[in-house]
Amino acid sequence: MNGIFATPVPFGPKHLIGTAWVLSLVILSLFLLLRVIKVNNHRRVLRIVTVLLLILEVMKQVKAIVDAGGTYPLWALPFQLCSVPLYLFPLVAFGNGKFRDFLLPGTYTISLCAALAMLSFPSTVLGTTDGWIPLVGNYFPIVSFAFHGCMVLFALYLPLSGIYRPKGKDFGKAYLTILFFAVIAIVVNSVFGTDMMFLNNGYGMPFAFILQDFGRAAYYLFMAVLAGAVLFLPFIPFIVKKREGSSSHR
Repeated sequence: MNGIFATPVPFGPKHLIGTAWVLSLVILSLFLLLRVIKVNNHRRVLRIVTVLLLILEVMKQVKAIVDAGGTYPLWALPFQLCSVPLYLFPLVAFGNGKFRDFLLPGTYTISLCAALAMLSFPSTVLGTTDGWIPLVGNYFPIVSFAFHGCMVLFALYLPLSGIYRPKGKDFGKAYLTILFFAVIAIVVNSVFGTDMMFLNNGYGMPFAFILQDFGRAAYYLFMAVLAGAVLFLPFIPFIVKKREGSSSHR
């Protein structure tokens, strides 16, 4: 056995320690930025997080190519669900106008849900070493956990800074955004035989049996409903808060 823990599995020591560290750093960063430093230029914070996210993706891509002997491994194509922020963050952090405003709901809820899903069940990113120390063998897990930490930080910073105020009616914009990227993933899967966004073979998905037993149309319908239900969750606290505020003013 390598390291000090058992073979890394979801809810094992490596997972719990990694997730605890990431979420702790996110909470600490939000507290320092919004309560201690009291940043005025919130767009600058978003831009810094965006650049950091892109650097982490470059680190992942370079390492993937090196490990593959100079060829490009198809699994590294940036069209997974957690790759969506690679496209949304720059548009939100550096963009302006109505298009940026349209992307804000999707950026908030897709990033938050996707990142928390990975941190809750990181079955594919824990690596092969038993613990986080020694660092050798933990390149991809460290990059991945840091990447998803940036996703959570960016997503939560949007409403907490006041840059974006989530509203229930914005759900449609978020849903259209994820559907757009899902279509891209389906096209990429058809061309390269990959499983981007779990929309080809559903490997690692507990609902892959729907694809196997009922066919692709039923699987896509289920995934569309599931995506809608999950993406709606981050809007609920703001909907409840708005209703409570309306009731108190009656």
